[in-house]
Amino acid sequence: MARYKVNQIVILWLLIFALFNSVFGQDFRFADPKTDKWMGDDKMIHAFGSYVLTDALKIVKKDEKKAASYAFMLGYLWEIKDGLMYKKYGGFSIKDMAANTIGIGLNLLAHKIIKGKHARQRESTRRELR
Repeated sequence: MARYKVNQIVILWLLIFALFNSVFGQDFRFADPKTDKWMGDDKMIHAFGSYVLTDALKIVKKDEKKAASYAFMLGYLWEIKDGLMYKKYGGFSIKDMAANTIGIGLNLLAHKIIKGKHARQRESTRRELR
């Protein structure tokens, strides 16, 4: 399995951005910080959507890290679309990306906690059987 360096990933994202910009031929805009609130309703939707998307991708990919990476990439591409179609969607929101990342992180954390509980339960069951 290939391991990517940070600079290769950055170059990939820049190429994706350039491709979207050339295909749609539109200006790219960031969301207006005055209207893009940290505690907006859509941030909860982004976090929950990323949480569920990560779960769904875990089922398909059978790999936690890949599922989290794909969920992040899809969220990023969605925000690029928002940035290119800013008149309709308000622009690329860094706060939306933060909410996406929080949702993915919560998913990974929750599953790690669940796995830890199951491992402790199995260990205590083994001790009782001895």
